[in-house]
Order: sequence, then C-alpha cells, then structure tokens
Amino acid sequence: MNIDFHSHFIPSGAIRAAASCQPWHEIYMSRTETGALIGVHAGTEVDLPEWTADPSDLATRLAWLNARQLDAQVLSIAPRLQRYTAERSHAVAVARAMNDDLAELVQNAPGRLYGLAHLPLQDPTAAIAELRRIADQPGIIGAAVGTNIDGAPWSEPALFPVLAEVQNLGLVLFVHPANRPADPRMKRHHLKNLVGNPLETTLAVAEFVLGGILDRLTALRLCFAHGGGYAALGVGRFDAGHSARADVRADSAQPPSSYMTRLYFDSLTFSDRALRHVVDVAGISQVVMGSDHPADMGEPDPVGFIEGCKSLSRSEKDAILGANALRLIRRE
Repeated sequence: MNIDFHSHFIPSGAIRAAASCQPWHEIYMSRTETGALIGVHAGTEVDLPEWTADPSDLATRLAWLNARQLDAQVLSIAPRLQRYTAERSHAVAVARAMNDDLAELVQNAPGRLYGLAHLPLQDPTAAIAELRRIADQPGIIGAAVGTNIDGAPWSEPALFPVLAEVQNLGLVLFVHPANRPADPRMKRHHLKNLVGNPLETTLAVAEFVLGGILDRLTALRLCFAHGGGYAALGVGRFDAGHSARADVRADSAQPPSSYMTRLYFDSLTFSDRALRHVVDVAGISQVVMGSDHPADMGEPDPVGFIEGCKSLSRSEKDAILGANALRLIRRE
C-alpha cells in the first residue's frame, strides 16, 4: 500500500460557514475571488490551504489520491485552526466539532482515509477526555498536535498526562509546526515556512529527547512533520552537548541519538540526500511518506518523489511508501 501520512483537512462546518460568510467558532469564514478559503479571527487573517475545491469533499480527495497512486491518506486539521489560544471551555467545543467532522469524513471512506484528532491542549484534562471520546471511532488512529502549545513546550509537566494517555491507548501523536518564532528576519521570502517550520519542529524534537519524556514513556509513538526539521542533521551536536554539559543531560538518561531510532519522521524533505540522512539516523522502520496536501509547500507527487530517490533501495522505498505507516495505523 501507498499511504500518505501527512495531509490536512478543513472541517465541513467551516466550509458551510464560508458559503454565507458566517462565523465558525469565532472565525469568520469566506472565500476569495478565486474561491480559496480564508478565515479572520480577531481582525487577523488565518492562513488556510490555497485550495479552491472543497477540502472536505470526499470525491475530490479520493480523485487526488487515485491520480497519485495513493491507497490511503491520514488527515489532520489545517494547522492554523489549532485553537490553542482560545478560552478553555470554547476550545473544547471547537475540538469536538472538528473531530466529529473528521470522524464522519474518514468513516465515509473506510480503509482509504484515517484521522488524527485535534485536542484542546490548553486544558490537559479536557484534552484527555476528548482523546478518550474519539479514540474508538473507526478510522481514528491518534492525534495531531502543535510543536508547542501557545508557547508552552512539550516538557511542561502539565502536558505529561496527555502523552501518557496517548501511550496507554496505543495511539500515535503527529507533531506539526505551530506558533512559529516571530522573528522579523523571516518576514521576507516566505522564510517563516522555509526556515521557521523546520526550526520549530527541531525544537520540539529536542524537547522530547532531552526532556526525559521518552525515558518515562517507553512505548510512546511520536511522528514529526517535515522530516523532523533539522533534528537529524543536528543530532551530533545534541550528543556533544549531552556529553559536555550537565544542564543538557540533566533530564535524559541517554545521548539524544539513542532516542532518534524510537521516533517517526515523515518524508517531506524535498531532497533525496536529506531523506537518506533521516533514514540513516532514525532507521528505515521510522520513516513514513508525507505530502502536506493541500498546502502550497506540499509534495505534489509523494509516491513519485520516493520512487525517484536513487539513494533508497527497493525494500527501503516500500517501507516508506506504506509498510511503516500501516504499522502505526494498525497500532502494532
């Protein structure tokens, strides 16, 4: 099977709101002249995928999969709709609405679509309750979360019970860039994405491998977007710091490189050489295919990209194309 583990959807409730320029959970939805979706919250535009077709339309999505030789796709909420800044009780209602729309979408295409739930992580207790509520729905295989929660790192003690419950339920946590650094140097040339997104993912990987989380949760399954950012490239420096400085190794028992083989990473590196390095650092069993569809910075032909990587053997390509993702889907 060819399985795309990294793609996004927009809840059908938001699509309906855009048709009449109505608010959807405090976001005013509408469409541009070209038909692209836009949202505005508190006077600020919310970035949404530049896709003029209905992102919740099943026929449109399946046609996209068929045209790219994809047997299945794993969906998560468009990242800018992660409402970690919302008031806590409101955030719970938003998460339930998103997840109900997601569950309906994947259940209408069993075996072809799978879902990663959204969690109201500003309230960890509510996030655990929502995870338990949605986890048994057909096609739901885990949750998609930000690299930070409104600025709070994943090593924050209040978030640990959420991670423990993910492990307890045998689910996977997909970690995607959120709340990128507001560096004025990133305002031009789309550097907020080109540099900011992988940097944000690298910070999250560092939090997990240096924060002691993986020592306490030995069966936790984590998958990081965009090839893990710069983590595979920088792991040697992490190890050097762990050896040289007591503050670096204060919370983790092992060198950072020893944890990398327990993490999953998607293939969205846009480079054969970069993907080869991720495989060499994490192991071939730890890489899944990702497209980031329908983002404009996504991989338009994810299967073709993997097939075209000359550094990968046939068995390595098969593992990335679907075998590794299938284990996560089956909770093996």
